[in-house]
Amino acid sequence: MNINLFKKFYDEGLNDKELAKRLNCSRPTISFWRKKLNLKRHSSFSLLTSNLNSKIKLIDLGYISGLLDGEGCIRLKKRNKRRGITPEIIIANTNEKVLIWLKDILRTGKIYKRSGKFGHKDIFQYKITKIKEVYDFLKIFLPILKIKNKVASRMLKFTENRLRSPSYSHYTEEEFKEIEVIKNLNKRGA
Repeated sequence: MNINLFKKFYDEGLNDKELAKRLNCSRPTISFWRKKLNLKRHSSFSLLTSNLNSKIKLIDLGYISGLLDGEGCIRLKKRNKRRGITPEIIIANTNEKVLIWLKDILRTGKIYKRSGKFGHKDIFQYKITKIKEVYDFLKIFLPILKIKNKVASRMLKFTENRLRSPSYSHYTEEEFKEIEVIKNLNKRGA
């Protein structure tokens, strides 16, 4: 492996998956060299947050916030007893190409397909479910959201508190109150 090329791509903010693709090797190889060189792992969202102006056009930021305001949801999803509650950002659309574009721009998240029933079109959902990526997304888009501003603000506070807490720690009373507020803001008509 060319270590100079590895460092160059790493400095550009590429994550392990992208590094492996560019250097034509496996992810474990990338992980080995990253650890050997004492480098931190980049999240798939880190390039967006660290180099925002050169990677995303202002008009795209507006378009993405409009998609979230109009077709999106910012919610807490209850998992099972062991995993607790997971923050989610979801944008649904019948046009898969829009969500593929969104995933390419943000370099994170997954796209799921739900079959349309009774002659309706299939629905595609773009989801961000990793707490750090939800936090990074909301930090960027909160100032330009119009409709979902309140729930985004509360979710940002919730994810920030959870990121500061040790993994799998119990929820505090304050967090339980925040969970209820977020649930109420997501009710129809709220």
